[in-house]
Amino acid sequence: MHHFDDKDFCMRNLCRPLILASLLLSLTGCPDPVVRDSAAALDREQFGISVLSVNLLDALNTPRASSTGVPWQTRYTRISDWMTQTGNFPDVIVLQEAPGYWSCAGNGRQLPDYAAIDFLLDGIRMASGEQYRVAYLIGGTPHGSHGSDWMGTASVGGCSTQGERALLYRPSRLRNVITSPGSGDTVVSAYQIPLQSTYLARSLQCCHPAADRTDVCSVIDGPLSTPMAGEYEGAIGTCATPLGAAFARSRLATQGENRQRPTTDAVFTRFELVNQPGNFVHIYNVHRGWNQDWEDRHHTPAPQVEDFGSQNINALVTDMEGRFRRGDVLYPPILVGDFNVGLPAPGETFPLLTSYFPRFDIGDFFRIDGVMFGKAADFPSKRPAYANLMQHMPSDNCEDPATLWSDHCGIYFRVEPSRR
Repeated sequence: MHHFDDKDFCMRNLCRPLILASLLLSLTGCPDPVVRDSAAALDREQFGISVLSVNLLDALNTPRASSTGVPWQTRYTRISDWMTQTGNFPDVIVLQEAPGYWSCAGNGRQLPDYAAIDFLLDGIRMASGEQYRVAYLIGGTPHGSHGSDWMGTASVGGCSTQGERALLYRPSRLRNVITSPGSGDTVVSAYQIPLQSTYLARSLQCCHPAADRTDVCSVIDGPLSTPMAGEYEGAIGTCATPLGAAFARSRLATQGENRQRPTTDAVFTRFELVNQPGNFVHIYNVHRGWNQDWEDRHHTPAPQVEDFGSQNINALVTDMEGRFRRGDVLYPPILVGDFNVGLPAPGETFPLLTSYFPRFDIGDFFRIDGVMFGKAADFPSKRPAYANLMQHMPSDNCEDPATLWSDHCGIYFRVEPSRR
């Protein structure tokens, strides 16, 4: 009778299909690196998600104080062109400074509702062959632009802009879990934002899209809903429009000219992996407000000054993880976006981040954009998370007018359960 041992078993099965790799590891303890690496690669493919984060700089020229700067249509087209050229089709696209609409004196909508986002969606659909959906497009109260700002060849100093945070995703890969209010939730519009509390925000209305872009309203998540009186732009009116619900937390600004304007530092989304049902991912789209004058000069927390932006983000994480974190969460919470931390001093590794977010580890960063993962001790999950294949978008020299997407870099990476 042939004597059975693990080594002999492994040698006779090295050529089995890769789909058996993880089974071999668990049942036999086979130490062969080919099998082990194949199992890890399969695991990353099955449970990984790709993420693109871009601060769009609204719909302004870059530089914004120039009528000859790069217009938003060119910048947005470069994003979808990159997808076509590389074959990278992010499962999640988190956007900061995303335009909802612009209203200007004398000509109404200088930029119709969701027109710029729909322009981007059209380019992505042409590149990927898939219609991405809009999980949300939310913003604080409308605010005016600077007198030196330009949109193409038009000065927009007298205009009011609305929008800020948006998230686009591939419905073939992910399912947005939060599309309507839960028991006890009240949906809040951009015109009635509460301060210092977590709330369910509704997206901007899609009442006045451009005549050739009305189909954008149908790709916004959530049931049709009509805002109550005082919850919409009075001069424009209201309509039944998709809810686009997402959890957020707001406070008064600590930077900029209007310190009484509510600002939102992060927005929360809970996704389920379509091909791995029962596995959920928590993503926080971050655009942190900061104590601008001190941090830009010193790259460290301002003495005796509280960082309300990071406090706001941490409070949202506490509330959302307390509500939704169960045994079905695949990864620790993922913070991704524009952290506004500035470059660290030589030899330092972002002291601001480790100071402001003690429950998180740095996944990867480039200048002010990056990703952080919750620590296992604070946020138990099925798997650890790693930021693999990180790229700076469109390149390390991301402010070159010939290639730029915005006024600073974006990032692209994959969240995966093992490091490459």
